Formats: sequence, structure tokens, C-alpha cells
Amino acid sequence: MNDFDEDDQECDADEFDIESFRRVVLSHWRYLSRSNISNWAIHKRDDNVWQIGAAPVFQECFGGTDDGKRVWSAFEFDLMDFLAEPELIVEECGAMSFQESTNTRPFVGFVGSYKGQPFVFQLNLEPIPNTEPLEILDTIQDVVRPYNGETS
Repeated sequence: MNDFDEDDQECDADEFDIESFRRVVLSHWRYLSRSNISNWAIHKRDDNVWQIGAAPVFQECFGGTDDGKRVWSAFEFDLMDFLAEPELIVEECGAMSFQESTNTRPFVGFVGSYKGQPFVFQLNLEPIPNTEPLEILDTIQDVVRPYNGETS
């Protein structure tokens, strides 16, 4: 899943419980600086496997010396606890670093099933390139807020 901007197929909650899966993933995800959201994509492939991706988001700084700068929050992900989730079965997992020739982003990948539904999950370690900021890091008010297309 290399394009979070694709039109994703509507998900049938009876087939894959994405909200529950998202809660499980996020319970093991801890931002190292202020951020409130992550970027998600999901679609069902032709072979009936759910292709899922998650990534940190870009933020735009507002105020101060970094005004207008695009940044993102690093995060930790507890792999051992994630793999121990009771309704999650992981058959394969691996990691890949950036590769310039294929423009592959660094990620950790999982192949398995959740609540009996097959999936491929790509946990991106960096934001998706060329995506718009989804949060404002407001250094004046000392808050993080949703990005609504405003410019600094």
C-alpha cells in the first residue's frame, strides 16, 4: 500500500472490524511529541485480503521561529504486545528501510488475520510523502489542533 490518496473501497464492518483493529494498533503506538492523529488507509484486494496502512502525519508549525515549517512526531510501537493481542494472528512480519530506486518508505509489515479476516498491514515509520499536514503545532497557544487548510 504505497498510496494513501487512492480511493479506498468502502469497508463492510461485518467483514473486517477496522475500528477495533485501529484501537488495537493505537493502543501500542506512543507519540514521542505532541500529536493526536495518524493517517490510515484500507481497501479489500481482489484476493479478499484487507490491505491496511497506518502512518504518522505531517504537522505545520504555527508561531515562533519555525512558523510554517512542516514537521512530524516520531513514535514508538510496542511490537511484542501488539503480536500478543488475542484476536490477532500474525503469520509473517518484516521490516524495510528506505530504498531510493523504488521509493519504498521505511515500514514494518505484517501478514495474518484479525478476528478471522486476512490482512496485510503496513506500519509506516514516517509520514506518507507529499501528503498535506493534518495538524497544526501551535507554539503560541501551546496546543496541537486539526489542520483546516489555514496558512501560517
